[in-house]
Amino acid sequence: MNAILRGGPAAHAPAPLRADLNLMAELALSACARGHAAAAAPLLAALRALAPDHAAPDIADALALLREGEPDRAATTLRQALAAGRRGAREARPLLLLALAAAGRLDGAEAGGLLHEIASGPDGTARRLAARLRDRASAEAWSPRNQRGEA
Repeated sequence: MNAILRGGPAAHAPAPLRADLNLMAELALSACARGHAAAAAPLLAALRALAPDHAAPDIADALALLREGEPDRAATTLRQALAAGRRGAREARPLLLLALAAAGRLDGAEAGGLLHEIASGPDGTARRLAARLRDRASAEAWSPRNQRGEA
């Protein structure tokens, strides 16, 4: 996630401030992923103020929404970050794929495009995730229950 705060105004800050911003982003993302979004709120507010063109706060918000069982809202948040072209939004693509999977929408064109893009990308962890989700979607599509229209 350190790549989230590269570039933009934060990149021109002195090295200690960039390191602090990266640490804040890491802490906020970790807290949101663990269900502590309220505790991360001050960090996210600071990130929004100091690095408004970065996707870290959006990604943290999406992680919190996923923890709260809101995959559709998480997907919307991530789509907005990607559409806005925020720096570091590339990190949002695998999370968007997870949100679509959690919402039961791996069979759509959006998920298919993400699966292909991520599976052929440079990030080994994201590639493995995409491959597993693609295999899961294929298995579900060809399950006997689904072929009988029961799924």
